[in-house]
Amino acid sequence: MKVLVGVDPGLAHFGFSFVELLPDSLVPFRMSLIKTEKSDKKLKVLESDDNTRRGREVAKEFRLALEDIPVPIAFCVEAQSFPRNASAAAKTAISWGIVIAAAERLDIPIFQARPQEIKQKLCGGKASSKQAVQDSIDAMFGAAKIHSLVEDLSKTKLEHPYDSVGAVVACADSDLLRMMRRMA
Repeated sequence: MKVLVGVDPGLAHFGFSFVELLPDSLVPFRMSLIKTEKSDKKLKVLESDDNTRRGREVAKEFRLALEDIPVPIAFCVEAQSFPRNASAAAKTAISWGIVIAAAERLDIPIFQARPQEIKQKLCGGKASSKQAVQDSIDAMFGAAKIHSLVEDLSKTKLEHPYDSVGAVVACADSDLLRMMRRMA
């Protein structure tokens, strides 16, 4: 089994999916979300310490999830967007550090697709809505199948696992992944 791991990195919401790479198709078999919460401000925890704790939580849960599947052949990740403030930039950097460290540990490549590329690939337009992306993934893989893969999440949190599958779909057209697909 050749597995691609889709990732929508974030510290509060880290969406990921496992997708089987077949010669002529992609087959998602798990979609999930790792959520972390800020510490209560009344505890007077430094934000940097709190971010470290949250990063460790994400890293541990992601590592455990990766242990449940065959070694993947690549990560397909929604590319970094550059936040407008230092706090958001720090959280983005921590979540990307988790992805990079996991890829290094597994000795696999990381492919990236910008959010606009994902929307273009799935919906035909760079300005498509999150709902349009979800509808396109439901249509591509079957809504009933996709909904059975998404762990018990509120409708507002579904975007992150869906975006991780979107990253796989968008990255699947890279030259290297096309070659891996032919070898599958």
